[in-house]
Amino acid sequence: MADGSLSKNTGEPRYMALARRLADDIRKGKYPINSLLPTEAELTSKYSISRFTVREAIRQLQSQGLVIRRQGVGTRVLADYPVRNYMQTRNTVEEVLQYGVQSLLKEMEMSEIKADAILAERLGCPYGEAFLKIAGLRMPVDDPSGLPVCWTEIFVLTEFAGIRDRVGQGNVLIANLIEEQYGQRAMEIRQDITAVTLPNDIAAKLGLPSGSPGLLVRRWYTGPDDKAFEITISLHPGESFSYTMRMSRNAEL
Repeated sequence: MADGSLSKNTGEPRYMALARRLADDIRKGKYPINSLLPTEAELTSKYSISRFTVREAIRQLQSQGLVIRRQGVGTRVLADYPVRNYMQTRNTVEEVLQYGVQSLLKEMEMSEIKADAILAERLGCPYGEAFLKIAGLRMPVDDPSGLPVCWTEIFVLTEFAGIRDRVGQGNVLIANLIEEQYGQRAMEIRQDITAVTLPNDIAAKLGLPSGSPGLLVRRWYTGPDDKAFEITISLHPGESFSYTMRMSRNAEL
């Protein structure tokens, strides 16, 4: 394909042709990781296409985790190959727990802590509550040396801290370890998701530039007494995580 021209394959939208061209250029090193793609105006002029076509092409690259677009900065290259999209479609406790089995904890740090005022507010727990804190990178089971899924911090009530020696042995979920060892079962999982700017140290752990967008996912695992015995805080790259919820109308209404 000649420089400055796009494939005119029958039925292929021009934005798709441009996305393929740019992805190929990224893969070949023309636009290295952390470099900026040409501006919208430059691409419009170079390929004789509309701004709409350029924006749609960039959106395609973003959906693949190849680039990130920030106002006032430009479009920065994040990866030279498409990044796995981790889509969650979860409606039951069992489904949420099954998702956790798809990843491994790496670079773990463990400590016993008590919640100060700031942490108590983050966790929604009483001031001074004691926890076993487990922190680390979640890596995909099928590609443990690839890009991290997220950075996660897990807070387990100290009465269940006896699981610490089994943490990290394979892809067994913390909640399952607690149930196996103590008989404490997660009856409900409450979750909230917030858009954030990733802290610089976490962005670095995830292989992202400073100022990258992310998603903060918090979960509270509660037992039969409605008390949270495990709380997790996870930070995901904003471009590689999506969450789908299915809702249905109550037939009695």
